[in-house]
Amino acid sequence: MESKSEPKSAGRPKGFFLGLALTITSAALWGSAYPVIQLALQYYDSFTITVYRALFGALVLTLYVVLTQKSVRPKRQDLKYLVLVSILGASGFWTLLSLSVKYLQADISSFLAALYPLIAVVFASIIFHDKMKVSSVIGVLLGIFGTLTIVIFGENARFTGSSPVVGSLIGVTASFVWAGYLVASRFLISRKTGSNGEQRSPEYVTFYTFLFAIPLTLLLMFLTSSGRYFLQPSPNGIFYVGYLGIAASGIAFLSFNKGMKLIGITSAAINQLLFPAVTVVVTFFIFGVTVNFAEIAGMALIIAGILIAQLFR
Repeated sequence: MESKSEPKSAGRPKGFFLGLALTITSAALWGSAYPVIQLALQYYDSFTITVYRALFGALVLTLYVVLTQKSVRPKRQDLKYLVLVSILGASGFWTLLSLSVKYLQADISSFLAALYPLIAVVFASIIFHDKMKVSSVIGVLLGIFGTLTIVIFGENARFTGSSPVVGSLIGVTASFVWAGYLVASRFLISRKTGSNGEQRSPEYVTFYTFLFAIPLTLLLMFLTSSGRYFLQPSPNGIFYVGYLGIAASGIAFLSFNKGMKLIGITSAAINQLLFPAVTVVVTFFIFGVTVNFAEIAGMALIIAGILIAQLFR
């Protein structure tokens, strides 16, 4: 029975603000991936980009676990869950995201993928019985409306592209797949096994997310392009996929999983509303696209939504 003398300051878990910082960092890194994917698609197809992300992500995580001496010895009872999170979070989502950008205007693709925080919150309420607080619902809706403002009024985006219907379907599917990854990772990280009730570390889950993604992404690449783009690397292309693999994948995934363990899936998912705003800023620096009033208003709505959801829980 819990002690009633325990302080209830804001009712937040220990490490709450560290968890916020980590999940916001992951949102910023993931948000920066969209314009970089556009650049990388000039050199590689979507499946080759996915392979490079898996390889670079696995490399940086291997260095991390070696330097920090983290234990990542695989446990047999976790294998099916580790394969699932790898398929959903690494090979599956990356491939769907790159394909969506290929067939549909990148801004619309980013908006469709940005629906995943709402989907993840709903999944969490159903599967883990997390209560959907009014502040969370308001925050998520503000964030999505802010994203819509950026995309439709700020970017004047339209459902255009080489195949907009296909791209839209892929983008929506990507949002569900990514929400599924969040739920599956949360389950695995919080899962207790053994007589001592040991929990899995975020490093453990993230490491195998990337490691298991390598053979599947390689298979997809060779089936679709026979590896012809992978075997002809270019310096600029390697730089772009290196950033996508190291920063926007390995570091971002680890930051998110560590933060989610501290603050829970609902709060962690809500922070991901930030990434469309980051996409606007990064696009400005890379392509020199002017930031207009509608985009500023949309970013303000996103930030307001996150603050309402996190500070008034």
